[in-house]
Amino acid sequence: MPVIGASLLLGLVGALVSRAWTRRLASRGAARDPHVDWVLGLLGLTPAWLVAFLALLGPTPARRLQGAAEATWILAAAAALLGAIVTEARVRAEPEREWTARWWYGLAALAPAWVISLLGHVL
Repeated sequence: MPVIGASLLLGLVGALVSRAWTRRLASRGAARDPHVDWVLGLLGLTPAWLVAFLALLGPTPARRLQGAAEATWILAAAAALLGAIVTEARVRAEPEREWTARWWYGLAALAPAWVISLLGHVL
């Protein structure tokens, strides 16, 4: 289960770093595209999701249910794509929202895909 630990650590560090960068940009007070906050939130979880997602492809010493890794891989990819589309539409529809809400939308875009990828390792 080192993949799960590494992914959780990357998720925590990535979320904290992206939050700090988003806060730093917001404190400057300069006008910017609302997608910047969303992208920084998205980038916060991307490394953690990629570690768990790509590890589903490789051979592992643990026995798995037949087809579980393949199914979770497909579901995680679909959830990531759907999450990005839905949250970007929300950011586009509500550009006047606070920077924190847009940052949370970025995190929420990949969170379900990340959870599905981690569950693939548990199975």
